Amino acid sequence: MAATDAGRAYLDRLALAVDVRLIDDVAKWPALAARADRIVDHVRLTAATRKKVFDELSSEERLLHAVAQALGGKLDDREARTIHDNPHYTDRDVTFVAIVLASRGIDTPRALDTYMLAVAEALPDPLARSLQMAFERGFPPAQSQRLGAPLVAKLLERWPDAKWARVVRAGNIKIE
Repeated sequence: MAATDAGRAYLDRLALAVDVRLIDDVAKWPALAARADRIVDHVRLTAATRKKVFDELSSEERLLHAVAQALGGKLDDREARTIHDNPHYTDRDVTFVAIVLASRGIDTPRALDTYMLAVAEALPDPLARSLQMAFERGFPPAQSQRLGAPLVAKLLERWPDAKWARVVRAGNIKIE
């Protein structure tokens, strides 16, 4: 039985979701982001507007698409805000939500709470590296104080040898 376009799009999105969850190498993020774009373009062909495209995606698919986009360097602020404003993500999604929000430099109280939870989690290396990259993109060392002293201290503790951490320490940013 041949899959319909809608069925094929769903299977493509499902395969992408699985690949995002199981990613084992940070270098694969840009290719995953490009794949996410192709899937959305395919869905877009059957939808009249961009809003309709994203209405057809589940909240998990939106999150995973946003993660791929964030790490590929092409996430837009509207998508990040949609992720930020959704209160229904599960505990297993905390790190993915943190990646999306940190990559856009979002520093609301809700985002900061999410970051603290994500940094406290034991993460596989690729996911930890992805989270680190998101913080480095969204909060350059000169803006690290926006994260607050407790979170900056956790980041310095988690990745003490990262260039970001060395620059923050060298910049004499007070950690209380």
